[in-house]
Amino acid sequence: MGCDARIAHLRITLLDLADGAATLGDLGVQHNPMPVTRITSQQTGQTVFTYDPAAAGHQVIPANVAYIMDEITSNDNNRIREFGRNGYLTLGSRRVSAKTGTADFFMDNLTVGWTPTCSPPSGSGTGNAAASRTRIALIWRPR
Repeated sequence: MGCDARIAHLRITLLDLADGAATLGDLGVQHNPMPVTRITSQQTGQTVFTYDPAAAGHQVIPANVAYIMDEITSNDNNRIREFGRNGYLTLGSRRVSAKTGTADFFMDNLTVGWTPTCSPPSGSGTGNAAASRTRIALIWRPR
């Protein structure tokens, strides 16, 4: 069973969260998750399939709204209370947005961070709400 979160009463998977984060990181342009971006024939070396993200993407959030959301979620001052200044949701001088969340009863945690080119999600279940609080941020960016 995978880690999931609930928004209202809907189950959201880590893949859904990563897709949403990637959409924000690309200023509102959504691309369906694509595990294979190129297929090359072993015999001929010719490319049989190439995924073209520019042709596959479509605007689902206005770019200006996505930009503001990126600005809010990448501002380290908004994370100080939980993670401290330059905490686990930062990547040195690289600007990165991040969103953390919990599942039922705070037993499972998740973090999804994103830049315009990357959105790695991570999830963790500990069964212990107190120990679980910031542990997922440690997985997302180990020190």
